[in-house]
Amino acid sequence: MQSDRLMIWRFASAPEALKALHTEPHAPEWAVLIPRALAGADIDEVILRGSKPGQLARYETPDGDIVYIGTSKLDRLTDSLATLARPAAMTAIHSKRR
Repeated sequence: MQSDRLMIWRFASAPEALKALHTEPHAPEWAVLIPRALAGADIDEVILRGSKPGQLARYETPDGDIVYIGTSKLDRLTDSLATLARPAAMTAIHSKRR
């Protein structure tokens, strides 16, 4: 799947190609697509944070994209991902011009 941004779906609304990755018997809540260009240990850590064993599955597509499919509550995932939107290194500092 071609994308240049991280995408999140409720599992029932996810593209069929992503839903087909999930073969477990339990019904997941959500799916996340992380394009290869954005993939990295920092995003993996944020998504894995707070998940319990069996709540999360990680897949890699032939294109190198990463797909997570989870059974934990969607709000917990979005709270974790919100930390990526405001990293301390990107905080703007205002200083007066002289």
